[in-house]
Amino acid sequence: MLTTDVANQTSLAIDRSRDSLAEAITNRHYELQPELEQRYGPAGRAKCLQDANFHLSYLSEAVKAKLPSLFGDYVAWAKVMLESRRVPAQDLVRNLEVIRDTLRDRLPDEASQVTNEYIDWGIARLSETPGGVPSQIQGDTPLAQLARHYLDSLLRKDSRIDTILLGCTHYALIEGMLRHWVPFQIGLVSQGAIVADKLTDYLRRHPDIEERLDRAGRETFLSTEYSPRIERLATQFFGRPVKIDAVRLAV
Repeated sequence: MLTTDVANQTSLAIDRSRDSLAEAITNRHYELQPELEQRYGPAGRAKCLQDANFHLSYLSEAVKAKLPSLFGDYVAWAKVMLESRRVPAQDLVRNLEVIRDTLRDRLPDEASQVTNEYIDWGIARLSETPGGVPSQIQGDTPLAQLARHYLDSLLRKDSRIDTILLGCTHYALIEGMLRHWVPFQIGLVSQGAIVADKLTDYLRRHPDIEERLDRAGRETFLSTEYSPRIERLATQFFGRPVKIDAVRLAV
């Protein structure tokens, strides 16, 4: 059984060397798959380094919380996000294996045993995760044509545009379609991962909040306007089946 001391020491070991670990992971991955350089170019390598940092950050938090399922849920989300960038799930699996092997070589034995278990849990979670988030704007429908019109208008504004920020949480529902339309050299930044990373950083800097959290809690999803459509949308956002119970508020 994972003790709190070992969990905290493992998390701290990852955090202290996260940048150098991410660099080593990226180098190792590209050494094992040199074709990635040609497939994705310099921008792809930079994104691989960024993703390695994200993976390590979420792994550290999951270990600290002693919740392998937390890392499993993150990996499931990462699969959907990367596939929207046209990065196949097998590349994510290979990257997780490289992370596992790199941590095994660089962390103390006790810590690497913990990270092995959590990463293997995450890899197993991938097989249970749907391949992508279905878009709510399909094919040649009027709404799809309108979205494409707005995107084309934006890109015509300035040929120097190199990044597009999706500033609303609901853009996640059409992010896959937008990534197919946006030229590969233009980055598409979704706020979900940024907000999650900032929240992780905030909680790390305010341990008093974490100390008040109840680790034995359970999830309950309630809605005052229940319908199958709301349940379907919630499932898309969470990347796993969500059951919503209807609630009526007294007036």
